[in-house]
Amino acid sequence: MLKIKVITLFPDMFQLHTQHLPIKKALESNLIDIEFINLRNYAIDKRGTVDSPAYGGGPGMILRPEPIYNAVTYALGGSKNTYILFLTPRGVTYKQQTAKKLSEAGEVILVCGRYEGIDQRVIDHFKTVYPDNTHELSIGDYVLSGGEVAAMAVIESVVRLIPGAIENQDALTDESFNNNHLEHPQYARPEEWLGNKVPKILISGHHKNIQKWKADKSASIPLKD
Repeated sequence: MLKIKVITLFPDMFQLHTQHLPIKKALESNLIDIEFINLRNYAIDKRGTVDSPAYGGGPGMILRPEPIYNAVTYALGGSKNTYILFLTPRGVTYKQQTAKKLSEAGEVILVCGRYEGIDQRVIDHFKTVYPDNTHELSIGDYVLSGGEVAAMAVIESVVRLIPGAIENQDALTDESFNNNHLEHPQYARPEEWLGNKVPKILISGHHKNIQKWKADKSASIPLKD
């Protein structure tokens, strides 16, 4: 079982996402366990304070180090082999290879940033204590209001790679990014739509030629770095 722990100020944002495939099936089949940890429960005071103004000035607030540290420490529970992933624009770009690695892990902690970001000291602390397992991840070169959407993307991309989470495991074989290529174009019924027809080869019934067409079309779209 893969244990996923998500540290967030907004755990309710994930509720609907977990009620649909493939996450729903993975949960029902005990392939994964997901715990949502409310950062507010680790605030520095009874008012629930988790942020403060940034040193050096600038707009917005920064998540303080103490609540993050306490929440991550709780999530770790003494484990030294858990991946600690801080979701931040400063992180390395998340890729399918990372999803595959995480799908084979035992435990993963996802820390969702908010406001103007997370105090860098708490990130650096865990990088120092757990240098092999602590990383900053970004799902792309754009800005979100927080790490929750990024965490959802990571969870779904990881869960669907766990054997049993997807009904037809063969669907993963030729999937984009899994074999260093982008998948070939796809077509569905009707055979003709707005004057555009499905490529003849796909309705020819010639399996060998169809497979060659798919391979050629996949190869014609190089995988970007």
